[in-house]
Amino acid sequence: MSEEEDSRAEGEEGSGREAASSGRAARDPDPLSENPALAEKLKGLFRRLDDGPRDGDESGVAPPTLGEFRILREIGSGATATVYEAEQRSLRRRVALKVLAPHLSLSERSVQKFRREAEAGGRQAHPGIVTVFAVGEEHGTHYIAQELVGGGRTLAEDIWKRQREGRLPRGYFRATALLIAEVADALEHAHSCDVIHRDVKPSNILLAEDGRPQVGDFGLARLEDAMALSRSGDVVGTPLYMSPEQATGGRGGIDQRTDVYSLGATLYEALTLERPFFASSAGEILRKILLQEPRDPQRLDPTIPKDLAVICLKAMEKDPRRRYGTMAELAADLRRFHSGEAVLARPIGRLRRCERWVRRHKLPSLAGAATAVAAVALIVLGIQYSVQRGRSERRALARYVPARSALGWDLFGWPANPHVEFRQDPGDPSGHMLAALNRLIRPGAGHLDEVADHLRDCLETCPARGEKHLDADAHYLLGLVTLELARAADPERAAELRAEARRELRRAGSFDVASRETLVLREANPAALLRGELVPKLSELHLDTGHHLVHLHRGIFLFTKLYQGGERNEFLAAIEHLEAARRARPLNATACSILGRVVFFFARSYGFLHLLERAEQLCLESLELPGGDALSLTLATLGQIRLLGGDLEGAAGAFLLALERFPPGEEEDCLAHNALREYGRCLAMNGQLEEARARMLAAERNCQGDPHGQKALAELHLAMDAPLEALSHAQRGVTRRSSSRPHETRIASAILVNVRALLTCGEAPAAWELFGRHMGSAFAAPHSLSRACQLAATAYPAPDAGDRAMQTTVSQIGQYVGSVGIEYEGLASPICYSGQGAVRFWQGNFEYAEQDLERARALRAQWPPHTKERHWLDEACDLYFLAMVRARLSQGESRTETFRREKRAAAEKCFAAAEELLARRGRPAEEADVLDGIRRRALEVLGAR
Repeated sequence: MSEEEDSRAEGEEGSGREAASSGRAARDPDPLSENPALAEKLKGLFRRLDDGPRDGDESGVAPPTLGEFRILREIGSGATATVYEAEQRSLRRRVALKVLAPHLSLSERSVQKFRREAEAGGRQAHPGIVTVFAVGEEHGTHYIAQELVGGGRTLAEDIWKRQREGRLPRGYFRATALLIAEVADALEHAHSCDVIHRDVKPSNILLAEDGRPQVGDFGLARLEDAMALSRSGDVVGTPLYMSPEQATGGRGGIDQRTDVYSLGATLYEALTLERPFFASSAGEILRKILLQEPRDPQRLDPTIPKDLAVICLKAMEKDPRRRYGTMAELAADLRRFHSGEAVLARPIGRLRRCERWVRRHKLPSLAGAATAVAAVALIVLGIQYSVQRGRSERRALARYVPARSALGWDLFGWPANPHVEFRQDPGDPSGHMLAALNRLIRPGAGHLDEVADHLRDCLETCPARGEKHLDADAHYLLGLVTLELARAADPERAAELRAEARRELRRAGSFDVASRETLVLREANPAALLRGELVPKLSELHLDTGHHLVHLHRGIFLFTKLYQGGERNEFLAAIEHLEAARRARPLNATACSILGRVVFFFARSYGFLHLLERAEQLCLESLELPGGDALSLTLATLGQIRLLGGDLEGAAGAFLLALERFPPGEEEDCLAHNALREYGRCLAMNGQLEEARARMLAAERNCQGDPHGQKALAELHLAMDAPLEALSHAQRGVTRRSSSRPHETRIASAILVNVRALLTCGEAPAAWELFGRHMGSAFAAPHSLSRACQLAATAYPAPDAGDRAMQTTVSQIGQYVGSVGIEYEGLASPICYSGQGAVRFWQGNFEYAEQDLERARALRAQWPPHTKERHWLDEACDLYFLAMVRARLSQGESRTETFRREKRAAAEKCFAAAEELLARRGRPAEEADVLDGIRRRALEVLGAR
C-alpha cells in the first residue's frame, strides 16, 4: 500500500472509530443495573477517586513528543516510515516529522539510508524540494523534521482522482507540462548538488495548496561524493518507474539521465492515467522495461498533443544517450510546448522502428552481401505480414520468463527442503510435476532417477485429469532427464536410455508459443545436456507466468516460509498465487487445501478472525475433491480453525480423524504432532488436564524440535498451577526455537511464555531482563506482540524514569503493533488496537488509548457470535484496560467536573462488565495469568486496597 493510500485509509478509519465508539456505547448493556450488590461494592471502590489524582499520577493528557517536537496527528504511513504533523516547540512552527519504522531502526544499514535521506535533502535549498530542518534520534527512534507542505496531497492522488472521474479538465495537458517542467527544475538543482534521486514517481511529488510541486523522499538518493550504501548489482528504486539501467542493478551506469527516465514515466502516467508497464510481479515489470517499448500515449488517448507525447517518449528512451541529457533540457522542451513553440524532440522514424524490431528479435548476422539483399527484399515485400506476426509472438512471449524467475528460485532462495510432502492426492499430476521441478534444482548428484520417477507418475495421472498440455511438458522434461542419465550409464544402458529419450521427445509434440497452456519452450540443446548441464539448461527454459503450476509452486514456497513466521505481504502473496492456481484448476486438492491453511495462519496471526469461515470452507471443499478424502494435514487445519473459532467439539472430532488417517505403523511420525498437540489443547479446555498432558507429551516425543509443543506444555502447566514445570518447558521452547530458527525475530511468542512463567514464579527481575533483552527486536506475529504490550503495561506499571532500555522496548513494540493494524477485505484487526491501546495507557496517552481500545471492541463485535464468545478473554482484557484509562482521565485537574463524573461512571461500567464476564465464564484454561495480572493492576488504578 502506498503512503497516500495509507493516509486515506487512516482518515476513513478515524471517522469509523468515532462511529464505532458511539454505536458501541449505545449497544452495551449496563451490568450494574442487573447486579445491585456489585454496584454498591464498586461505589466504595470509586470514592477514593473523588479528591483528584494521587501523588505521582498524571493530571491531564499531553500529546506525545519526540525531542523538541510535539506530535499532533498522523499524516500517513508506509513500509519504512510514518509521517506525522508536529510542532517544533523552540520555533513554534508546524513540520512534517518522518519517523523510521521501529523494526528498521535495528538495522544499521536502514538507519544509514534514513540519515542519507536527511543529508540529501539538507544539502539542497530550492523552492521545489522539500526542506529538511533537522534529523535526530531519541530512545532508539530515528526521525527527520522537514517542511510541512500545505495541501497535503501528491501527484499520485491527483492522477487517482482523474482516473475515478474518467475525464480531464480543459487545459489539463498544458498545465501538466508546466508542472513536470517545475519538477524538472527542482531535480536539475538536486543534480547540481551531486544528488541523484533514483526514486522519482508521482507519490514523491507533493502538491501545495496553490498547485506548486515539491519533490520529497530522497531515501534512495545517491550522493556522488559519498560512499554508496547500495551494493553493486542491487536493484534500487520503484519497479514501475525504474529506468533500464536501474533494472540491471546499475550495470549500465546511474547518472542524472536515470531521473530523466523516471520523470518521463511519471509524465506518461499523468498524461494517459496509465502506467507505462504493468504486470503481476516485479520481475515481469523489470523484464518489460528492458525488452518492451512503452505504448505511444496517443494510441491510448488521441486527445494527447503529439508534441507532448514525443517529449514523453524521448525522456523514456531505453538508451540513456538518446534521452534528454539533463533535466534542464527536458524542462526547456516542456516549456516550449506550453508556450506553443516548436519542440526539439522528434518522433522516431521508420529506420529506428526497424532497428528496434530487429534488436528485440535478435536476428542472426547475415553472411554475404547477396544474402543481405535478399533478406531486405523479403522484409520489404512482406513487412506488413511480418509486423503483424511479430506483434502476435511478442504478446505470447510476454507471458514467458526464464524458469528461475518464474518459479521464484532467486526470489525465495534455494530451499533446504524444496518439496514438502503433504500426503495429498496421489492422483494429482501437478504435485508430481512440482516434485520433479523442485528435485531438479537441489544440488548434488544421484537424484535424477527420482526426478524421472516423479515425471512418470505425472504421466500416469495426466489422462485421468485431462491434463494433455501438462502431459506434453512431462514427456519433454523426461526426455531431457533421460538424456542426462545416459551420459553416466554404461555403453549398453546408455544406448537404451538415448532411444527412450528420443521416444519421449517425440511424444512431447510441437510447442506452440502462442498457447497459454504450454508450460515449457523447447530451447534446450541435447548436446549440451550430454555434457552434464541439465540444471543450468533448466534455468534457461521459459515458463508461462500465468500457468497454474507457476502459481502453485510459488504458493507452496511461500507456505513453507510462513512456518517460520510470515509478514503480511508474504501471506497476501501466498493467498494470491494459490487462488490463481485454484481458479485455473478447480479440482486441484493440493491448492485448495494449502490455501485454506494459509488463510487460517493469516487469520490467527493478525486477528482477522472473520476469515475463519472462508478457511473452513476451503478445507471442507478440498476434502471432497478427488484424492482429498485422506488428507491428514487438511483435517488438522480444519480442527485448528474450529478450535480458534470456538467449536470445541467439532475441533476435537477433526483432530481425531486426522490421527486416524495416518497409515498403519506411522502413528509416531513427526507429522502427527500437530493433531496430537491440538487435541491435547481441546482436552485442556474441557477440563481434562492430565489426559491433555499425556497427549501433548506424545506430540513432543514425535517432533522434539517443535517449540510449539513446549509452549503448549508450558501453557498447560500454568493452568495446572505448576509454575516450575511451566518454566522448564518454556525455557526449552526458547532454546529449541533459537536453535531451529536462528533469527531472533521469530522467537517472540516463545519468549513471552517464558516471561509469564518467570512472573508466576515470582522472578520479576529475571522476567523483565528477558523481556527487555529479546522482545524489543522480536517482531513476530501481532497476536504475540499485543499480549506483550498488555503484559508490560501491567507487570511493570511504574518503570524507572532512567530505564531507557525498557521505555524503548515497550514503545517499539507498541509502534510496530500499531503499524500493522491495517485493514484486509474491509475489516481491521482488533488485536493490533488492543496492544497499541495498552502501550498508550502505559505511556500516559489516555485519550488515544481510549480510542484504540474502543476500536478493538467495535471490530471484535463484528465477529460471528461463537467466535466472539470463544475469545471472551480478549474482551475482558480490553474492558479492564478501558476502566483504567477512564479512571485516569477522570483524575485530570484541568477537566470539568461533568467530564470527570462521566469518565468515573464509564470506568465503573467497564470494570463491572469485565467482572461479570469473568464470573460467568470462570477462570480461562489458557492465559489465565495474563488476565489475573491485568485485573490486579485495574484494582490498583481504581483505588482498591
